[in-house]
Amino acid sequence: MSECWDMEPDRRPTFDSISRTVKRLEHGRKEIIYMNVYNDNLYNNLEDWDE
Repeated sequence: MSECWDMEPDRRPTFDSISRTVKRLEHGRKEIIYMNVYNDNLYNNLEDWDE
């Protein structure tokens, strides 16, 4: 993504290149866990691990 902001416009990726990259990333994605729907009591507090 940082390539899109290159100071030299000729070095920025084309829309087609960006589209291919996004499709490749989308194809390889893993299952998404929505943390806002989980009960907080199901998780250990990381600070407890220090003890």
